Amino acid sequence: MFITNNKGKSEYQFQEFNTTLDRYQLFKLNQKLIFLLQQNKFYQDKLQNIKLPISSIEDLKMLPFTSKQELVEDQKKFPPYGRNHTYPIESYSRYHQTSGTSGSPLKVLDTQESWNWWITCRQEVLNTSVVTQNDRVFLAFSF
Repeated sequence: MFITNNKGKSEYQFQEFNTTLDRYQLFKLNQKLIFLLQQNKFYQDKLQNIKLPISSIEDLKMLPFTSKQELVEDQKKFPPYGRNHTYPIESYSRYHQTSGTSGSPLKVLDTQESWNWWITCRQEVLNTSVVTQNDRVFLAFSF
């Protein structure tokens, strides 16, 4: 709530509330699903029969799994990247793909923000493992 104190200065007043981890997670999941359904044509089709909001952990059973094969087929049908992207193509700064050892390769797009997130995650793994600049690391990933 936004209020003004008696000196004319604006202040924010926060109301504390109690919630469970499950309720918070459902809230965040629904936020992401709404955003996804507004922007991502692949998931607009895939989740068209899902009723939002998801109101319980039990309701998660309604959400279908997505397989790599579905994503590959979407990319074949809508080349080159398919419809599974949430931002305009110009927003993506990195591209990589899976090796295709178990079928067709899957193309993956990253925004600068998502790429930075991966860097942060990888750096945390290396820091936690106490890897220093004197160590050598082999990352056995195809991308």
